[in-house]
Amino acid sequence: MDERNEGDGGSDIERTGTEAQQAGAQQPEVQQPLMAGQSAPGNVPAQQIGDGGSQPDANESVEPLPWEVPGAPVVMALFETVRLFVLDPAAGFTRLGASRGVARPMTYAVLVSALSSVVMLALIAIVLQMPFMLSALSAGGDQPPLPGGLRMTGLLGIAGVVGMLVLIVIMTPIMLLVSSGILHLTLMILSLATQGFETTLRLVCYAATGQVAQLVPFVGGYIAPPWIIVLQVIGITRTHRCSTGKATLAALLPMILCCGLVAGIYVLAIIMFLLVAVGGSSG
Repeated sequence: MDERNEGDGGSDIERTGTEAQQAGAQQPEVQQPLMAGQSAPGNVPAQQIGDGGSQPDANESVEPLPWEVPGAPVVMALFETVRLFVLDPAAGFTRLGASRGVARPMTYAVLVSALSSVVMLALIAIVLQMPFMLSALSAGGDQPPLPGGLRMTGLLGIAGVVGMLVLIVIMTPIMLLVSSGILHLTLMILSLATQGFETTLRLVCYAATGQVAQLVPFVGGYIAPPWIIVLQVIGITRTHRCSTGKATLAALLPMILCCGLVAGIYVLAIIMFLLVAVGGSSG
């Protein structure tokens, strides 16, 4: 009888110990408070990926550019896209991979180039006419006759604008294809082309946003080319995933080679001219 009671007591003690262990295992784990800037375990901040800042994941869904949103109003989409690439070009080129195709990017580049050129000519015409407008106001409304050269400029202005627009519409797509081909070939030579030719063409088209610098009278033509190169460098870094230095080399190398070729031709021509001159004088 006593042995049975002792056995039951031992079983009760074992059950009690097992239940205590189960209760302890079911208790929720107490998390320590996070310090400032510390992330929760298992979560890796996006800023820690890579050494060049946060890079978008290839599978990450990004919003398409306003110009490439189906059904968006043309004027508003054009304005919003220009504003995006002017104020935050890195974000604009990051959203470049959300869509495909080259028709809309090339149309965007043609529109930006054409509108910028027309507004530039209009501003220059207003500036040139300003002295005569001021003299007419000071004379009480009697506008003096314009000089013959300026009158001829005014008569040919409309024809010049129309001809320029036709030239832009024809030549801009050709120049985009040629410049994109040269840039993509350079990226391939430097082993930087991580995307196809379509991506390079698209970034070159949207880098044409730098043409809006022509809206600055007289000096806009000098600001636009460097700005376009800067936009291309940003586009290369965001789409082909390379450093800024390598992207700058890829964007500038074709121009460096072209300038070197032209300089070499001029030097060769001067040498030939000197040789001919010396030979003629000695004979």
